[in-house]
Amino acid sequence: LEDSEVKMIESRFKTQEWCDEFLNDQVIRVFYRNIEVDTYNTHSLQGTHNIEFIIAHDSYSGYHNEEERREAVVKIHGMAKQETGNLPYKIPIVKGYPYMLTANIDVEDNLVNGSMGTLKALENYTNAHTGENLSRLWFKFDNECVGRRLRLKYDSITRSKPDLLQKDWVPIEKRSSYIYPCGDIECKRTQFPVVLACALTIHKSQGGSYDQIVYRYHRTQKQQLVYVALSRVTTIEGLYITNATNDFKFYHGDFCDTPEMRAIRNEYQRLSAHPLSTLAKTIRKWMLPSDTAHEQIIINNINVQSIQAHSKDIAADDLI
Repeated sequence: LEDSEVKMIESRFKTQEWCDEFLNDQVIRVFYRNIEVDTYNTHSLQGTHNIEFIIAHDSYSGYHNEEERREAVVKIHGMAKQETGNLPYKIPIVKGYPYMLTANIDVEDNLVNGSMGTLKALENYTNAHTGENLSRLWFKFDNECVGRRLRLKYDSITRSKPDLLQKDWVPIEKRSSYIYPCGDIECKRTQFPVVLACALTIHKSQGGSYDQIVYRYHRTQKQQLVYVALSRVTTIEGLYITNATNDFKFYHGDFCDTPEMRAIRNEYQRLSAHPLSTLAKTIRKWMLPSDTAHEQIIINNINVQSIQAHSKDIAADDLI
């Protein structure tokens, strides 16, 4: 990086105390390690009122005695979320806080693992067929494309409860996953596929875009991860960087020649030598005037069936 670019990044350093005082818990914190994420998420709930906890329903089968069942319970409670179908045992429920989906609910509806939303309501209801008491969580996603089809499906429910629900909220139901702790023992866990997401790891933040983030930086982090963390925020003004020692120096501005970075540079060189011939490139090439001394007017006539249904896609397309 040039000196001016390094200085621009270093100008975004703040002390942890400053971030705690002036940036609330709804500003996403980005950490390198899972333990830092868990610590911050726990810390963010301190002093918060009206917290509910939803405990997973675990049912066991295949054990021969109570001692085997207890051993299986202890083992499952020590497992990471990745080993339990991404269904946590206990979820703190706080309205207005950010949460992240931990499973692919509907890929075509953009309800995928990693989607971020703000918890708006906890709805308790009774199943009309079985009489069972159930619950739903309702989230507001920043990206309106997330859960669009599900919002339409539950439109009648949101209309029937205008005092509790809003039409731009998306319902998330509980789901089940089977866990095999040891031997023939099987555990069926039923829980909401969400976790509190006041803080995320750099890996989990990939693909997300946020107006503001607080990034815990360290000089030993890999070049690729530093890039991912810094590029999660939409503007430089929304980027805040901290570190444990308040050493406000950016160490990743120099040339990096690790094997991983060499592989990335080689891949970029290979791709630049073999550009894909896309439709957009073809149209842009055709639109370039052959004689730059003369003005050129191009009229595009787009004839599309159901154009109203695709209006948002067209509006978001830079080329069109």
